[in-house]
Amino acid sequence: MKQNIIYYTYAILLFTSCQYSKKETNSNSKKIDTSEIQKQIEVVETDSPIMEDYQIETSNDETAKKIINFLLDKNKNEVEKNLLTSDDRKFSFYEIDLNDDHKNEYIIFLKGRYFCGSGGCSFYLLNNDFSINTYFSVTYPPIFRSSSKTDGWHDLILFGDYNQDGGIKNYIYLKYDKLKGKYPSNPSLIEKVDMAPSGHDFVMWHDEFSKAKPYTF
Repeated sequence: MKQNIIYYTYAILLFTSCQYSKKETNSNSKKIDTSEIQKQIEVVETDSPIMEDYQIETSNDETAKKIINFLLDKNKNEVEKNLLTSDDRKFSFYEIDLNDDHKNEYIIFLKGRYFCGSGGCSFYLLNNDFSINTYFSVTYPPIFRSSSKTDGWHDLILFGDYNQDGGIKNYIYLKYDKLKGKYPSNPSLIEKVDMAPSGHDFVMWHDEFSKAKPYTF
């Protein structure tokens, strides 16, 4: 996109310069100063927005507005007392169907030092009506929606421990509890297993494969 804008801008400026050159040649044969053309090209290149490739499940601005209202209400005291910095009020989300009822749930990743610590960050899972399903503490992305299900809800998979080479040693499977009506809130208390996500599992918040659009509340 940026290259196309620069190309077309250059073509227009070049055409204008040629027209100007013809007029000058017919009159005083004045030499054209091309430095101004280069300056205008540089301005276009600098000001052109860089389009990030965000997952479509993270980019619904209408959904973002509803989540912003939820977060402002949930953190009303912290906001009114200025306990949150601008960095603390950043979030991203995925809207995804977790129980195959053809209605999306919403997983919210809260960022900043207020919501994150050495053990991980805070996440919310909201139902389709934006009521709270599960509040996750000490959770690290990425999060996988497994193709396997428990009590009608897809399992959620997290990375567990890392080995000395930096590879993933084990994984955490969060299974829905129908009696409690939610997932386990503290992933660090769940027993880790060595079964990795499959290629059919949907990955969220992975820097290489699934970037989420950032928002601020």
